[in-house]
Amino acid sequence: MGAAKKFKFTNIETGDEYEVSDGDTLGRKDADINIDGDRYISKKHLKVKIIRDNLFIVDFGASNPTRIDGVPVEQNKNVKLAPGKFIEVGTQTLRLDEKSVNEELEINPSNKNNADVIPIGNKFKKPGSKIANLEKTDSKIKKFHDTDSINIDYPLAGIFQRWLAAFLDGIFFGAISQIGAALITFVIGMIKSEMGPLLILPLVLLMQFAVIWFYFYRPLKNNGQTLGKKLLKVKVIMVDRDREISFGTVIIRELIGKILSSIFMFGYLMACWDKENRALHDKMAGTKVVSLKYDGKED
Repeated sequence: MGAAKKFKFTNIETGDEYEVSDGDTLGRKDADINIDGDRYISKKHLKVKIIRDNLFIVDFGASNPTRIDGVPVEQNKNVKLAPGKFIEVGTQTLRLDEKSVNEELEINPSNKNNADVIPIGNKFKKPGSKIANLEKTDSKIKKFHDTDSINIDYPLAGIFQRWLAAFLDGIFFGAISQIGAALITFVIGMIKSEMGPLLILPLVLLMQFAVIWFYFYRPLKNNGQTLGKKLLKVKVIMVDRDREISFGTVIIRELIGKILSSIFMFGYLMACWDKENRALHDKMAGTKVVSLKYDGKED
């Protein structure tokens, strides 16, 4: 009977290696493996399970979920990883490697200071040096994704799944806006001033901006899900994975795009014949919608 496999995570940015065992937790603090200084990693972010020489991760339900190819894994569920796969934890990109029992550090003979060299794939780097597939811009890391090495298939969200999520978002957004407008009108009515009625419109517009910011922009930027999308287990992602959802994206998609899509419902119906189920507002904003109803199995 062969020796049990051993695994390690390699931090693509720093070159740090973390040997993992069955039951280990990974997080920012108080975990078996701690990655300090990244506020986007939860104190205990995920757990490692090794079952029959296969490694699984279980995301604990972090506010910034573990991602594979830019798409968050389904939380509190086993997700199998094979050596060579990349996952994102917070702002860190980790590669899973199989660790051989007799693993030895390869030394590049042409490097005089080879004692400090760390092998990364078939390349060598010194701690703190740059890796070819990473760029630093304004202290943010532009992540490298090897999409061909990832077999986990998150299906596109279905047409009716999308429509129902949009319908629920419309109800929630409308209810919040109506309550906000009613409160503003009530407060202005209590003020004994001739300027009161003139303040209603700008205050309502300001309130609408705040609702768009907190109901659409912040949730979509953080994890691609508004309340309606969470209930239907769908998520908005950028078609271009190197881009992030911005406030401009939200305005184009959720305001301008959906107003245009609502004209005779033509923009919504476009999703019926588009190969990626993208509606007019998706095409305008460069987004698509995927389903998170994923069973944790690999192809």
